[in-house]
Amino acid sequence: MFEKSFKREDNYMDPKNMVYKFIVKKLASGELEEGARVKEQYLVNNLGISRTPVREALVELASEGVLIREPRKGFRIKSYTKEDLVDLFDYIGLLTGKCGQLVCSSMRKIDLAKMRFLTDSMTSAVENCLYNEYNDLFVDFHEVYLLKCDNEFLEKELARIRFLYLGRISLFFDESKDLAESYHEVNVVNQELVNLFEKREADEIRFFLENDYWTDKKVDRYFKSE
Repeated sequence: MFEKSFKREDNYMDPKNMVYKFIVKKLASGELEEGARVKEQYLVNNLGISRTPVREALVELASEGVLIREPRKGFRIKSYTKEDLVDLFDYIGLLTGKCGQLVCSSMRKIDLAKMRFLTDSMTSAVENCLYNEYNDLFVDFHEVYLLKCDNEFLEKELARIRFLYLGRISLFFDESKDLAESYHEVNVVNQELVNLFEKREADEIRFFLENDYWTDKKVDRYFKSE
């Protein structure tokens, strides 16, 4: 999320982001499922962009592991096993934890205020059943601190795996509870992260993101509910 060319203000609405955001919303609504085929014309019709940038976006997303490209068949949404997601969550935790630790001392009052504002906005989104908007705010929330990372290697790796995890907020949910309550619980954890940044607890931030936030326990719970 983190290379200069990737920042939201520069190219958030480029075709790749448009296609990805559209797929995430369709997954969240149940209109698409993992493993489903994604046709170019379907995206052209729904996004209002021409076929060439759509095709280029699909190729890019396939190279980043979001989609699978099948010769003569097109593209489909990649499905992940429990083991895949456990490994992914472990890796995300390591990367975001290290990034949070590095940027802790450089977080300004305005950054912390923005994170607080976004947690409040997520609460409002839940109360009004605006779940797609919540997902967008979830991305904004994490980008407040991740975009401040100056470690070139971390930046590139986080940018590379970005599309693998930002659409997977459902993995945080306890399926025994209703949707609003699950979203609310995610936001409580977000507030805990803000508290740690406000206290300048760099090592605790790293531990929290590695072991409590992106924990494979969420993956276990998700698969048990299926």
